[in-house]
Amino acid sequence: MRDQLGKPVPSPVVLAQISEKFRESVKTLAEQEDIPLCQFRHKERKDDIANGFRRRREVRGAILFIEVAQDKAQAFQGKKVHRKFHFNRDQTVYVNPYYFYITICCYAPWSMKLCLNRK
Repeated sequence: MRDQLGKPVPSPVVLAQISEKFRESVKTLAEQEDIPLCQFRHKERKDDIANGFRRRREVRGAILFIEVAQDKAQAFQGKKVHRKFHFNRDQTVYVNPYYFYITICCYAPWSMKLCLNRK
């Protein structure tokens, strides 16, 4: 946080600011590009929902919709002790991962770059 972001103190406040900026950027993208942003309910079949969006939205090489889910994740918990921040690793928290559902043309040349993130 100090080197990349130029913040004097690596604090939980900075992490919260980064997360909020990401959420706002996704919301802005969805609004500007008219991309549906949806939150699935528990045990709802994602494939059925995705197929419905595919039928209603005829887009190619674009984001079909964005899902906001809720999952458990291992994260940091930070607190200030004696004027220093201490981070506790492996704290189980509920987070909102974002899934971007896209349509990709399967005929070369493909105009899509796909980046995957392992858990």
